[in-house]
Amino acid sequence: MKLSVIVTVYNREKYLARCLDSILYQDLDEYEIIVIDDGSSDGSWPMIENYRERYPEKIQAFHQANAGVSRARNAGLSRAQGEYIAFVDSDDWLKENCFGTIYREAKSHACDILLFDEENVYADGTKKRIRAFYPCEEGTTTGEIAISQYVIARPGPVNKWIRREAYCRLEKLFSEGRIYEDLALYPRLGNVASEVYYIAHPYYQCYQSENSIMRIPKFQEKTLDIFPAVYELKEALEKNFPKEIEYIWWRHLLLLGSKRFLNLDRKDLSDRAADEMRKNYPDWKQNPYVQKESQSDLLLTELLYRKKYGRIRLLAGLRKLVKK
Repeated sequence: MKLSVIVTVYNREKYLARCLDSILYQDLDEYEIIVIDDGSSDGSWPMIENYRERYPEKIQAFHQANAGVSRARNAGLSRAQGEYIAFVDSDDWLKENCFGTIYREAKSHACDILLFDEENVYADGTKKRIRAFYPCEEGTTTGEIAISQYVIARPGPVNKWIRREAYCRLEKLFSEGRIYEDLALYPRLGNVASEVYYIAHPYYQCYQSENSIMRIPKFQEKTLDIFPAVYELKEALEKNFPKEIEYIWWRHLLLLGSKRFLNLDRKDLSDRAADEMRKNYPDWKQNPYVQKESQSDLLLTELLYRKKYGRIRLLAGLRKLVKK
């Protein structure tokens, strides 16, 4: 079996056919589709059963009580038999005939991990290319990349094919009952991977709905899950990737985490992020990856680090005026 595609589903009846059709009609033989329904209350499960009946040689389907995406993904991984593992979210889809190209590149370069780009697709039809890398590595082109580049790439499963053996070598997979499960997992694969390849093409199409996970109140309450996630990464990566884990803390805790805390009116958590950064990585401004980031993000993180929230609000107001 060349590939296992794991699709986790929760109340996505409206988009599910588009997703499954895009996986079924690909130019690769010997692949399986594992669909895990996470306790959907709409018509998703009957639709999944219908697809399984129509494509029994290709689709396996399983239903579980609602327990969250991490448990669903772990359930899919436990059943996968493919040489490589891919994940697709049930409201997203893939470009036509991309599996053949991705598999050929993965095999020809003996990859443990293969990355590609995504495209955000909005309800009005507009699209935005999302590269696999953050601005500090934005010049990366198609080809083999260093493990260190992979470690600081955008974490997440959908723009990656991972050799199944690499997942098996991890002591822990997706953290259940928490968010930031992708951040806590994917950089750790740098410890077990030997070869990583990147294709600079947006094969994955990511639908941007109004029901984004981070807008749902229960997930807003879980934003403090960032703290155990970055500490787990610190323990796992600091020996082999000290500069990379420092950058991960800067980007995901100090920059993105603090901005999210402030948007939720949780200044106390933004204070905590600055304090944790000060305790663990007080010299973050000397980090070579951080130094390649935009001046606006460097200024913002300096103000967040110093807890100058009044100046941040002033700058945000000025930017709105400039845009007008």
